[in-house]
Amino acid sequence: MDAEEKGKYSLKRLLTFIILFLIVLSSISCTAQKVNLSKTASKTLPSQPDGPLKLNEAEGTTGNILTAPDNPTEEPSMLTMIKDAENYPATYPKFSVTSNNINIPWIRSDANYTGKPGGRVGNTAFGADEYIADQALKATDLKPGSIVRLDAEEVSGLDKPEYKVSIFDKTKKSDQLVLYPSTQSQLMAPKEAGKYLFLCDVNWGKGDNEITYWFKINIIAN
Repeated sequence: MDAEEKGKYSLKRLLTFIILFLIVLSSISCTAQKVNLSKTASKTLPSQPDGPLKLNEAEGTTGNILTAPDNPTEEPSMLTMIKDAENYPATYPKFSVTSNNINIPWIRSDANYTGKPGGRVGNTAFGADEYIADQALKATDLKPGSIVRLDAEEVSGLDKPEYKVSIFDKTKKSDQLVLYPSTQSQLMAPKEAGKYLFLCDVNWGKGDNEITYWFKINIIAN
């Protein structure tokens, strides 16, 4: 190879090196730009958590899609209904059911009570129905024919409380309440063994002043 050919070969190698260097430099520059763009995007865009997005309570909103609320029409659980029925306002008169110095648990049913002469309520304060009462109350063991006493607190300005007792009769084709014999504030328990659910209606008169109460007893055979 003469001097002229050697010179041309060296020039080609130099040009090839320069081209390769430019290609590598261009590739490095593109990669750097992508990295910068990724960092910028991560700073400006909120991170997206796994699962459904929820309301940010601290800020009030995030602009994200909110999770659907619980079904507002869903019926409350039995425990919730029992808890609501057990709520007895402090403004209501005291009430108790006893037999031979044994306290018999009770739960409030419906109430239309103002505590004032001539008072009128806008809406009935609904309480436990027979199903909730039967689930919530534990039957108190009594002997056949035991005397059960009802004691409602007297309220100033109202009449003396009057009592009306009914029993939930499951023996009929259609479950229903039937009047049960009582003498003002006491009654005699059934003589046949079994569990019995009673409803006591107490009326203080002079307007809307009436509250009903459920209680449950278990007659033990001799």
